[in-house]
Amino acid sequence: MDTTKGIAVTSAGSASVWDYTLHRASPQNPIRPIIQVPTIAGTGSEMNPSAVLTHWESHIKMSLGGYPPLQARVAIVDPALTLTVPMRQVKAGGVDILSHLIEYYLTDDTPHPFTDGISETGMKIVVEYLPRAIAHPDDIEARTELSWASTVAMSKFARLGGGGGNMTCHAVEHALSGYYDVTHGEGLDALLPAWMRHFYRADNPRFNSLGKNVFGKKDGLKATEQFLESIGMRLRLGDLGCKLEDTQLITDLVFKSYPGKLALDADAVSQIYRDSF
Repeated sequence: MDTTKGIAVTSAGSASVWDYTLHRASPQNPIRPIIQVPTIAGTGSEMNPSAVLTHWESHIKMSLGGYPPLQARVAIVDPALTLTVPMRQVKAGGVDILSHLIEYYLTDDTPHPFTDGISETGMKIVVEYLPRAIAHPDDIEARTELSWASTVAMSKFARLGGGGGNMTCHAVEHALSGYYDVTHGEGLDALLPAWMRHFYRADNPRFNSLGKNVFGKKDGLKATEQFLESIGMRLRLGDLGCKLEDTQLITDLVFKSYPGKLALDADAVSQIYRDSF
């Protein structure tokens, strides 16, 4: 889906897609409308006007954005298309959905009951239906609910009225997969507990709400770790072929891929990376 968005922008001008990503060029012609048909429950790219692209020579992985026509004119979300997705990708996609919601939820500095409700419901769907899809790959009800959660999690609806938060765990993961070419959801899986621990405080009401309203438990951090363990997705970066000695390299790539203001400093990024081994 993101490749389609890159093609749509590139076909509207004469520069490379990377020039448009870095805003070194502007399309000379109207960007043609696109139709998106997701075949996995995970990214939700059919519901936003952005694409994540990798420049393999530099290993920079960043967002192509700022072009409203990249919002799909039509999105066809058919859960039946996800039935034959390899189970490894089903799990990775589910973790991607969960991370989309957890990241915004825990870092939202002005939370709102409406958006909290949407995020909590989306996370509860993953917690309930991802294990069902893993146990019974042909469970169309489970696939349908996961497709709904994927689509809504990355839509504007999930953040209406709230402070928005940030997705800095995604920022760190993009550097990982831009360098090591790991599966995005597996990279998030390895990083998420350490990223959460960076923001964790015993009296942090967001962690308490996460635990109570999503998992029915007291500790949101521990509950998240236990859930990932239960679905066979408590990975470490070493499991993905990443190297501890590349800490500084990955940290540098994070800030090259996100040249604007990032809600983590270099020391925090390095610590999260190290703690994920």
